Amino acid sequence: MDLARSASTFAVAWLVAAAPAAVAQSTLFTLEGPNGCVDLDAGKAWAQAGDDLYLLLTRRTAWAGDTVVLVTTAGVPGHFGIVAITELDGAPVFVPLLENVTFDAMGELVTGEVVDPSWGLHDLKLQAWAIGRDGKKLVRSGAVELALR
Repeated sequence: MDLARSASTFAVAWLVAAAPAAVAQSTLFTLEGPNGCVDLDAGKAWAQAGDDLYLLLTRRTAWAGDTVVLVTTAGVPGHFGIVAITELDGAPVFVPLLENVTFDAMGELVTGEVVDPSWGLHDLKLQAWAIGRDGKKLVRSGAVELALR
């Protein structure tokens, strides 16, 4: 029996049981290890609210040479999506990272980039948008933060 995985599963189950009113149907749980990377065996449980769309990062802090993978999930296969930087060091901006791309058969947009040393030290907020399941409504993810070091 994998005790770390069992503890993580228990922590998420406890959070849902303890606060059912706070945990909406459109809440996604992810686990983060001590190094800031997605880790299924140990770390923090994150409850991410979304408007039918989720943006996930493989790490919350990245240094030069690290690979950061962005995954937008819960999209409709074949529908268009966009991922953009919405805040740079506290200032509002709109810089598209992924645009004019469609969700794959699993309803995901996935891309990865290696952090270039010339990007400097910045704190970013990213967000994703897509056409909703009804084909009419625009849905968005919650904002996620990425620290470049």
